[in-house]
Amino acid sequence: MEKGADPNDVNGDGETALKLAVKKEFSEVAKCLAPVTNVACSTIAEVYAHPDVVAAAVLDAIQKDVGFNTFAALGPSPVTIIEDQSRTAECLLISDEWANEMLRQRMQFPWLTFRKKVLGFSNKAVQGFTIDAQGLPVCPEVLKAVAQPGAGDAALGHPVTKAIVEAAWEGIQWAYMADFAVAIAFVTLLTMATFDLHFGHTPAQWVIGLLAVIAAKAILEESQQNAMTIWDACLAAKNTMLRKYDITPAVAIAVSPLAACPIATKDKLLRLLRDLGILLWCGIPSLINVVVFQNGMDWMRIVFDTLGLCILAASELGERDRCVLAIWVVFRWLRVLNFLRGFPMFGPRMLPIFKAAKDTFNFFVVLVFFLVAFTHAYFVLGIRDDPPHAFVSAVFTVMRLGLFADFDLFHLEGTDVVFEEQGGTWEPRDPEPTTMYFVVMVYFCSVSLVGSVLLMNLLVGVLSSNYDRWEERSDGLFTQERARIIVMYDSRVWLRAWALCKRRRSVPWVTLPSQMQHHRGTLIFAMRKGEEADQLFSVRSFVASQLHVRQEETRKDIEETRKELAKLDAKLDKLLSAQVKCADQA
Repeated sequence: MEKGADPNDVNGDGETALKLAVKKEFSEVAKCLAPVTNVACSTIAEVYAHPDVVAAAVLDAIQKDVGFNTFAALGPSPVTIIEDQSRTAECLLISDEWANEMLRQRMQFPWLTFRKKVLGFSNKAVQGFTIDAQGLPVCPEVLKAVAQPGAGDAALGHPVTKAIVEAAWEGIQWAYMADFAVAIAFVTLLTMATFDLHFGHTPAQWVIGLLAVIAAKAILEESQQNAMTIWDACLAAKNTMLRKYDITPAVAIAVSPLAACPIATKDKLLRLLRDLGILLWCGIPSLINVVVFQNGMDWMRIVFDTLGLCILAASELGERDRCVLAIWVVFRWLRVLNFLRGFPMFGPRMLPIFKAAKDTFNFFVVLVFFLVAFTHAYFVLGIRDDPPHAFVSAVFTVMRLGLFADFDLFHLEGTDVVFEEQGGTWEPRDPEPTTMYFVVMVYFCSVSLVGSVLLMNLLVGVLSSNYDRWEERSDGLFTQERARIIVMYDSRVWLRAWALCKRRRSVPWVTLPSQMQHHRGTLIFAMRKGEEADQLFSVRSFVASQLHVRQEETRKDIEETRKELAKLDAKLDKLLSAQVKCADQA
């Protein structure tokens, strides 16, 4: 199929046309796609790994097929509403009151008001959608593709992606809320236990028992999630290896001593050894990647859960035990904070902060090297030799000076203020300069200029730039994070069993994950338009919004000027025609 061709001419197969559009990245083909309800989930999932132009074109085709109704632009009256169920656009004028009332009724939250803010933004900056979700491709393949780090910004910010994730979120939102409540309960119980220990009391046995039950639940869920992730990675690696390499001859050599066995038995053994070898070859790296790099913090929290419960059960606190408990409570409070990323009130604001801090890692590497260099230099000077070690003293001295601009020149020189008795009172006296005075002054100026002035201001600039860059993509980041949460909850056996027993339609893809599932009913959700400058937190977005406003104003002025010029031309034409008539009559 060539660029711009009609996909309906490919044997009437819309999926073939979509595959061609995805593989060859023909955005023109994708834009004119026929209804895509019968397209496989795996094909739609491939869209998220391709450039934004192709992804947006395919998602636009899905949006056209599903039927989106933009029911409220939630701005000052009058508001434009576009109904597109019958593939025809019809514009109506509605009021703010009608839109707010519709939101409250359809969302079934009558106690909420949307007259001032929606999702933390003013009504003018938010656009609402109501979707007849029949035919919406809610399936694991698409959700996993959305959760992948390589998904494009245009695809993540598309209303179709938002609708797919919102439809799947309905199935796990109560489980997520339950886990959030459990995390808060754990922190509350832990606070009670640590207060008892601090004041010399023994924690109640029921408190320790509940903490142990919640910790055991976390261990089981984390183990199961890691096992399923490793298994999926091994299966994907197996398919890749079998597609790229032919390892059957090597395995056949290994089973050659069993030549006397029946052919069927030998074939089964051949396939078994082949699969076992691939799983062992891919399983160990996957195990290290999943346990250490992807979920290392979770396993550290589980380790401290175990150690902390043992300390609470013993009810005897030493110095090391207090250190373990201090680290434990930090992990548990951060877990509660981590749960907030799934809520629309906090997630779009928290995720850019985490992403900006992560992107600043390279700068921190540069900063650490400078600090280590200056620390080593101060240690070599041999100015201070405070316990427990001279190098430890040098580390904290340089950190105070280089990072926090907190310094004492006498301390830096290795001397201290002395007190002398004068008239019955003790008065401080500055010590005399040492032989290292000028060296210390040069060192002080160097560390202050490089660390406190240059690097710290660069750190502020780098963090600000990274935050601006990620805040522009906050809606897409939030959608992607929710997709990751959904995929994570898919590995929970108890959730799968509950959905299978209840046959709940709100979790359609958990019960039958291998088939395309069509969400039934109507979805209501809102997305930020990003057009109101006073609602933007990013400097770049603010500037772009202001430029867009100025551009629109300039465009309107140009149109008005053209209209005025057209009127003047018409008047001139009339005057000229009148003069011609007068000349003819004369």
